[in-house]
Amino acid sequence: MRDGLRPAEDGVVKRAMSELPEMSDEAFRAGRAKLLARMGRTAAEPGGVPAAGEPAEPAAAVVVPMRRRRGRHIAWLAAAAVVVGVMVVALVGPSVVPSGEGSAPRIGSAVAAQALSMAASKTGDVVLRPGQFLYVRDRTMSGGYGSGNYDDLKYLYLQDETYETWVPADQAQTWEHRRTSSGRKTFLKGSPSDLPNIPDPMVLGDWKAKGGVPWGNDIPPASFLYPTPAYLAALPRDPQQLYVRLRTETAGDEGVNLLNRIAFGLDTGLIPADLRKAVFQALAYLPNLKVADKVADFDGRRGEGFGIVTDSQLHELVIDTATGQYLGSRAVLVNDWQGIKAGTVLGSSSLTTKVVGAMGQR
Repeated sequence: MRDGLRPAEDGVVKRAMSELPEMSDEAFRAGRAKLLARMGRTAAEPGGVPAAGEPAEPAAAVVVPMRRRRGRHIAWLAAAAVVVGVMVVALVGPSVVPSGEGSAPRIGSAVAAQALSMAASKTGDVVLRPGQFLYVRDRTMSGGYGSGNYDDLKYLYLQDETYETWVPADQAQTWEHRRTSSGRKTFLKGSPSDLPNIPDPMVLGDWKAKGGVPWGNDIPPASFLYPTPAYLAALPRDPQQLYVRLRTETAGDEGVNLLNRIAFGLDTGLIPADLRKAVFQALAYLPNLKVADKVADFDGRRGEGFGIVTDSQLHELVIDTATGQYLGSRAVLVNDWQGIKAGTVLGSSSLTTKVVGAMGQR
């Protein structure tokens, strides 16, 4: 619901690249080798196709925009030992792939399974009458970062974004999508003087589109990130079968990529109650899933956190198990990193949905 903004983003990319110096062959080879090493690959594997959720290889003096959260983008600007990016609830951290794409999943945590079953039992659907709209608001705190080379973080800031979407009762009719931001930056490291002289990569605006088509001509295939009514209807409601299906969408990943895909799908506000129930129960099959009580989403609402720890971060979905409401997600440092203290929230979101009587109404 936030993608399809490529024309505007391409303009940002072109303006940004016009101010970046040309990268030397030596700098490009060194940077590429370091990036591939972090991705668990070698420099002898050029042109490989990245798995779902894996960043693509940068080309010399090229910006490679990476799609996350249907438009909450991660961008790599690689040129002459300068890296600038937009970080969304994720820095560098390994995924977990313990069982393989073809194996049958097992419950990863009995405690998580019990809590998620309680949440699943409470889910319910809103009912839209003709002429009404489902209003979906996703408020986020994401960040931008940059480094003087491929190892040292120069600056890291957080900035708010709000995504609002009005979905008509008849989804074949016109939808509206609005993206706004206060523009205020909170620096966790560095200062405004460290920012490069390029346009802010956050693309703001208001778009309308027939039938929920993403806001432009770049239409992605249906998936849990881009759910269509037909796609949602075809998904299995058995939690174990659903888990296997979603695991396939992340090329067998059972770590942060799969957890984030589930979160991003829930963020659309389009997952019906029967499927949302199965999604909650499917989460219990994630290996190493941890449960934390009374964690807060971006709006301060409290719920239980269901998360996975990487080397440096805890990625969590926040669910109110008493009501069955998915509240949002967040990422928190679990260790000190690049001068930033453990416990620092690197990104968070909150989801609100309700029925309204007109497009644009809140």
